[in-house]
Amino acid sequence: MKKWMITLVLISLSMGILRAQEVSVSGTLLDNQTRTPLIGATVMITAQQDTSRKLFGLTDTQGHFQITHLTNGNYRLNISYLGYQSLQRTISIEKNQSLNLGVLYLQPTKTMLQEVKVIGQVPPSQMKGDTVEYNAQAYKTNPNATAEDLVGKMPGIIVNKDGSVTAHGETVQKVLVDGKPFFGDDPTTALRNLPAEIVDKVEVFDKMSDQAQFTGFDDGNSQKTINIVTRADRRNGQFGKIYAGYGTDGRYSLGGNINFFNGSRRISLIGMSNNVNQQNFAFQDLLGVTGGGGGFGGGGGGFRGGGIGNFLVGQQNGIVTTNSIGLNYSDDWGKKITVTGSYFFNTTNNNNHQILDRTYFVSQNANQLYHENDLSNATNYNHRFNLRLEYQINDKNSIIFTPRFNTQTYNSSSTVDGAYFTTDSALVSQTNTQRNSHNNGYNFADDLLWRHAFNKKGRTISLNIHTEFNEKNGTNLLQATNGYFKDPGNSFDTTYQQSVLNSHTNQLAATLDYTEPLGQKSQLLLTYNTSYTSGYSNKNTFQFDPVKQQFSQLDTGLTNDYKSYYTSNQLGASYRYRANNNLFFTAGLSYQIANLEGDRVFPMDFTVKRTFYNVLGNAMLRYRMGNTRNLRIFFRTSTNAPSISQLQDVVDNSNPLQLSTGNPDLKQQTTQSVFVRYSSVNTDKNKMFFAFLGIQQSQNAITNATITAMQDSVLAHGVVLNKGSQLTYPVNLNGAWSIRSFATLGLPLKFMKSNLNLSGGVNYSRSPGLVNHVKNFSNNFGISFPIVISSNISENLDFTLSYTPNYNIVKNSIQPNLNSNYFSNSASARINWIFWKGFELDNNVTYQKYSGLGATYDKPYLLWNASIGKHFFKKQNGELQLTVFDLLKQNRSINRNVTETYIENSTTSVLQQYFLVTFTYNLRNFKGANIPQPGNDRRFFMFPGRPPGGGPPPGGGMIMRPPDD
Repeated sequence: MKKWMITLVLISLSMGILRAQEVSVSGTLLDNQTRTPLIGATVMITAQQDTSRKLFGLTDTQGHFQITHLTNGNYRLNISYLGYQSLQRTISIEKNQSLNLGVLYLQPTKTMLQEVKVIGQVPPSQMKGDTVEYNAQAYKTNPNATAEDLVGKMPGIIVNKDGSVTAHGETVQKVLVDGKPFFGDDPTTALRNLPAEIVDKVEVFDKMSDQAQFTGFDDGNSQKTINIVTRADRRNGQFGKIYAGYGTDGRYSLGGNINFFNGSRRISLIGMSNNVNQQNFAFQDLLGVTGGGGGFGGGGGGFRGGGIGNFLVGQQNGIVTTNSIGLNYSDDWGKKITVTGSYFFNTTNNNNHQILDRTYFVSQNANQLYHENDLSNATNYNHRFNLRLEYQINDKNSIIFTPRFNTQTYNSSSTVDGAYFTTDSALVSQTNTQRNSHNNGYNFADDLLWRHAFNKKGRTISLNIHTEFNEKNGTNLLQATNGYFKDPGNSFDTTYQQSVLNSHTNQLAATLDYTEPLGQKSQLLLTYNTSYTSGYSNKNTFQFDPVKQQFSQLDTGLTNDYKSYYTSNQLGASYRYRANNNLFFTAGLSYQIANLEGDRVFPMDFTVKRTFYNVLGNAMLRYRMGNTRNLRIFFRTSTNAPSISQLQDVVDNSNPLQLSTGNPDLKQQTTQSVFVRYSSVNTDKNKMFFAFLGIQQSQNAITNATITAMQDSVLAHGVVLNKGSQLTYPVNLNGAWSIRSFATLGLPLKFMKSNLNLSGGVNYSRSPGLVNHVKNFSNNFGISFPIVISSNISENLDFTLSYTPNYNIVKNSIQPNLNSNYFSNSASARINWIFWKGFELDNNVTYQKYSGLGATYDKPYLLWNASIGKHFFKKQNGELQLTVFDLLKQNRSINRNVTETYIENSTTSVLQQYFLVTFTYNLRNFKGANIPQPGNDRRFFMFPGRPPGGGPPPGGGMIMRPPDD
């Protein structure tokens, strides 16, 4: 109720503000010789008194342009178009009167008619402020390639095996299409469902939150973002594809996507069904069944941590049957409202057989081996709904409303055989466990942002209100037979129990920002952030009563009722200084008071209260060395409170040999982070270089402690920890820090008409943990040097060759004799060739080799997938294809995981060889360019604190007369 009352109040206040008069510059652009309209020309207006203030627009199908929301003053007009000489002139706006420039003409260059030469000179990338812009025309792909195939060819962008994307060393968290969301925050959906041929440019930048973009002060919630700019002649029509295939062993794959683009109105439908591990979306894990989740969020960067975006994870192990369907809608409702929304449903059924081997650190002189054989089946159902509504009240006021709703149902069953051994292979303990679980949960979150610009340039106020509700419910059935082998005799026991879990978390938070100009070159930000989070978790465990033949005996040792409350208030100030158009500096301090309260109601009353006082600093330096090089340095301090699952001290015995519990004595974690980003693009030589360095250090880091019982022990509330079994619980420790670095160099190989990408990364992590009450530091050092050669010959011949060597050094302070070095080689080749009369040959070969994992895991394998197809129909938009998966029958899945308490190697189920015959029909029906007028398109504006080229606006943007720096 409070949320809706606040919403109505904000809307009422905003509606009461008078509209300001719109002042615009318009004109029509024609070819000087043919007198025909020039479509999609770039129009830029720069204020002469402040060259950092720029407005951009494009000409429409009639060559018309209109740029609105200008104020009195002198401006520099620059119009550019590929193959034409640029037009520059000075214009003046007086007395708040709009200016019509009439008809303007561009003169073709001498090389305009030499189309092949002009295309060949398209620079692969260029710098636009903080944004790196890739030209899609410079990277040739086969006719049916996806946007994912295209971006994988671009220097500094890596498409990982699980479908996630890394750009310039950081994980891409969002993909926009023409500045607007596409199926929410899932990068995989956009890249795998859009064809490469509609892409004109790919922009990579760090997208700040909507509120931060308005103020110009980074609040620490930036997300690495890719914006796909579509071609002007592909914005009006229908396109997509449908496919259906069937093969041996009952393998099948069918699905498709269709997109209806009509100017600003865009509707996209996607769907798929298969049992061959194909997935066009990221898996959403609200229940934490794959280890995802999040805490309460933290200070320093506001309350957004632990949001919905944290639940997206990569493709899962095993053999997966997938069914999914989705709808995305985007449109401008008049001149003041932009709406983008999506609905997505998916269901997956995962069958997996996992074998793992772990080496636990027990003490300075001993360790323990664990072997597990896990056969599991899991069915997951996801619904997600996203909406973004932008209401531009007038040129000074706007409202952005972004609700998100997601649900998940997860059912699983598994049979686990696990055993502990000593280093001389003596059996310590073993278990045979059968588990059945039924879990469901939902998450609802929304942000309501109001932004207001005062008459005084640079003076703004904005208020963001965030609410979030999470709930999880589950029933888990456990049946286990356990054996313990010890002197003087062996012992055995059985477990047959049912656990019922209910938990929910609610959050209400607000951030109020006020900016005030301090002269022409500096600005002050005052900010206040408050948040309140309440959590409740109840777990009841019942043992089976053989007399009553039901689960009726309450096990108080495995039952717990816990509540938690976290309140944070933070007041801060930041100062921003712009020395010139190339040097920017921001620094700020804030003071935070946070209260954490935990209240255990059952089985015994217990209350803990803690108050934390923090001084949190942040700083940013941005230095541009001309138009080709950019250096950015960030420093930020943040806090993170423990989640209710980490606080609740109830024992989880789902694996009777590996118990876990929470810790109500946990403290708030504080982290200092430094990030350095450097970009250099040489358009003359078509070379580009990107580098990233990230350093993090944490105090009171929330990590794990593990106790291996040397003898039978009784834990709190009567739970028995048998000899050889383990108990894991979270603790706060100091000494955690990490270093991540990445660099890539892209340059052309003219002799073979290809591009070469040389990359390198060095990572180091130091993770503290407790092993039988003794502190252990797990030091993991890794180095890799990926090399990628991608063709740029033609659409008929497309290949990508890559080689990635990785070397890892693992050292532990408590057990130096368990230090290990291991090496992995990964090489791949993908070749696509379209030849005689529409035949197409596709080969994808991957070679993987590990060294240092042991004889079981060091075996190399070669995965070779091949297909041959024939294109037909008049437009060659139909194809019949025969595919063979794993031609050599060598497919394997090997994983290594290093933690502060153990080292693990594992294998999981993989698809075996199968043949598949697939028919594909590609739909292409474009009606030519349909470019919205810049005056009506909410993408053409500038932010007060974001220099020109600082990245595309959020969503579709908003029309607003921004304050000056």
